[in-house]
Amino acid sequence: MTSYRTIDIAREVGIHVNTVRLYEQIGFISVAPRSANGYRIFSDKHLYQTKIARLIVHGKWPGKPIRNSGMKIVRAMKEWDLIGAHQYARDYVKAINEEQEKALVAIKTLENWGNNIYASSKVETYNRKQTAAIIGTSPEVLRNWERRGLIKVPQKSNKRVYSSLEIERLHVIYVMLQSNYKIVEISERLQLYDKEIINKIPNEVNQRRDEHISNMRSHWLEVSDNALENAMKVLDLLNEIFQTLHL
Repeated sequence: MTSYRTIDIAREVGIHVNTVRLYEQIGFISVAPRSANGYRIFSDKHLYQTKIARLIVHGKWPGKPIRNSGMKIVRAMKEWDLIGAHQYARDYVKAINEEQEKALVAIKTLENWGNNIYASSKVETYNRKQTAAIIGTSPEVLRNWERRGLIKVPQKSNKRVYSSLEIERLHVIYVMLQSNYKIVEISERLQLYDKEIINKIPNEVNQRRDEHISNMRSHWLEVSDNALENAMKVLDLLNEIFQTLHL
């Protein structure tokens, strides 16, 4: 089996030697044995672990669900659970595609709001638990968004009732949070699309709103495409391991 020094791993992956040490320290890769003089001795296993961890954690923030899905692969690789890592990698691709679809829906919603087109509130309604499942979050998160003033939800018989109007707003909030917007920033931007003021805002604000939509689209297309490209590289590396080890 090939052995590597820290600098060899760093050169193979294209990272700094301190990053290799950090990956070991925080548990992205297995702890390397030491030589008699105290130097780390890495193996092919460590090389693959480092390559895969780098593909998953490097780059712009892709949103918490994507990051969490990717970290399952990293943890499986640390334990050298190749079967689990391969399954998690397939789930990772699925998660990226799902989050990209949510982002595109949210962006289309913002475009519709900019043209004064809103979902109807006079259609089928859902309770908080059902709505959380649709959005891909938890009921407590929805409560928090309401407490923070991001959305007002009508009540019926003292229970929150979510229609398509509320759900499309929740989709936008969800995607903006995954884009790393702060709560106050989301609140400010949502005001640019509120139905009550959409026809009253000046042209320069309309222009700023359009720039916001364009920036969100560019961000998610770039980030999700990069994440998907790296996810496919992870799958290729796992297939390479299986072929090399004849698994």
